[in-house]
Amino acid sequence: MDKSVVKKLQMYQLQMLKDIDRVCKNNNIQYYVTWGSALGAVRHGGFIPWDDDIDISMTWDNYIRFEKIAQKELGDKYFYQSQETDEFCFTLWNKVRINNTTSMEKHLRHIKCHYGICMDIFPIVGVPNSAIKRLIQKLQILIYRIFSYERYLTNKNPEGNTLFKIIYGVFPKKFKEYIKNKCLKEITKYKINDCDECIEFLSGSYNKMLFKSNMFGNGKKILFEDMEVIIPEKYHEYLTRCYGDYMVLPPEEDRIGHGDAIVDFDKSYEYYWENGDE
Repeated sequence: MDKSVVKKLQMYQLQMLKDIDRVCKNNNIQYYVTWGSALGAVRHGGFIPWDDDIDISMTWDNYIRFEKIAQKELGDKYFYQSQETDEFCFTLWNKVRINNTTSMEKHLRHIKCHYGICMDIFPIVGVPNSAIKRLIQKLQILIYRIFSYERYLTNKNPEGNTLFKIIYGVFPKKFKEYIKNKCLKEITKYKINDCDECIEFLSGSYNKMLFKSNMFGNGKKILFEDMEVIIPEKYHEYLTRCYGDYMVLPPEEDRIGHGDAIVDFDKSYEYYWENGDE
């Protein structure tokens, strides 16, 4: 992606973060700037120069509270995307998207969901201290994700995975929804403050997304570009867990963002459904 496009995309992302921050502060909702965005704040004072998105995370309770108010309080400029608000949405975690813009991976263009410039929001839940309960939760996460990914697999790859197509075809829709809801209720009943560890359970592998709960805490204020944000309280431990020796820059050839994307600040993603990426 051209550097000028990356820079402009960062500015759109930054404004989105400011608007989300305003809503969260007005409603006493805590969020953390995480992953590469937390790394950027610590190492660069803002964006990693080649990074083109911002990641934020919330505890489950805050995630649900934000979900309930986001669309109304963010206004018509934005679209709060979830599997409930967008029938073709195939990601499990929710996003805030900017209407009348485009940020769309080319190979996903055939899926007719909202593809405005977006910010991912990842929920965090506690992981039980008991080994048996942890194993049960891990199984529940697996079952929840298998059934929730039905839309993802059938939309992203119409040919589908034969095994999953069989699984999805065997069980009635109402049964699948019941199992999903039951698993979700059990997964999310554990609070971070009551558990030694926590997990971002909707993305990535189980072990990769597992963190010590005290890494997050009340958070630490830090400058991100021209605004103050909150990153995990024990950010050194957090970033070391995520990236190892995080202050060392990656090789030049690895300093890339999401290259296979159509980005347009003036045209809606719907234009590219009809006209391709020309």
